[in-house]
Order: sequence, then C-alpha cells, then structure tokens
Amino acid sequence: MFSNLRNNSQLYILHRDTNPYIEIGQVVNVSQPRSKFNTNNYITLQEQVVDIVVNINGNNITLQSLPANLDVADQGTINGSLFISTTRDAMNSEINSMRQKSLDIINSIDTHKKIIQDCEVLLQRLNPEFAEQKQQKQEIDILKSQVSEIMNGMKELMTQLKKENTKE
Repeated sequence: MFSNLRNNSQLYILHRDTNPYIEIGQVVNVSQPRSKFNTNNYITLQEQVVDIVVNINGNNITLQSLPANLDVADQGTINGSLFISTTRDAMNSEINSMRQKSLDIINSIDTHKKIIQDCEVLLQRLNPEFAEQKQQKQEIDILKSQVSEIMNGMKELMTQLKKENTKE
C-alpha cells in the first residue's frame, strides 16, 4: 500500500504514452493519509490519499493524491498517463497487459479493413449519391493514370526524335 511505503522504498512509474518507458525511484517522503475530498460529512466513508515524494535520477518528484490503501494507481498527464506501483509484479502485469492490448489491435487490422469495405458497400446501397461520387473518383483516377501513360510515351518519342535529329 502506498501509505505503508517508507524512505528508500522502491516505487515503479510507467509512462503510458506513444513511447512508453519506466522509471524506478526511491521514496523520499510519504504524507499522512487524508480524505480525498474535503467535506464536513462525517457519516460517509471517504477514500484516503497520500502524497509521495520520489527521487528519480537525482530529481525529487511529488506524486499527489495516490490511494493510501492500494498498491497501484493511474494518473493522467498532459502527454498520456502514468501507472504507479509499489511492486515489480504489478508493474510486470501492467506492461504485459499493455503489450497484449497492442497485439490484439495489430491482429484485428484485417477484420477492421473488411468492416470498412462492407460499410462502404452499405453506404453505396443506402446513398446512391455516395456510390456515384465513388464511381466518379475511380473514373478520374483511371483517366489520370491514362494521361500519365500518354505523357510518358510522348517523352519517349521526343527523346527518340532528338536522337534521330542529332545523328543526321
């Protein structure tokens, strides 16, 4: 639990953004547990949180409002999110979960490509103007390709004519 951490305990921080990386720090200080929300209602049980100061690569960083009675926490940042853990096992589990999620996405690419194709067919059936626009785009692309081929042929003819003219 975060509230049980002591000075020099290890704390693991996973930065979950487009380039994930992990930092391992040493606890410098743990605040006393306090209520997450400041209310005057004494009847409801409130979540207790702590602030932890961690030394990472010589810099002290304050992690605020971590759940006092848990071993892991998620915190959002401007660039992504942090996964904070008191144990290496929990960090390994989170990294494996992140890896598996990415593998699942990669393995579902063909399925999603098929869904896109099927949706386009459905849109064409439902919206004749969509089908007409798609057909016009295909025809324009074919015409562009044909014009490009003609231009290449003309360039080759011009090159051959220049060679013939220089020989004479």
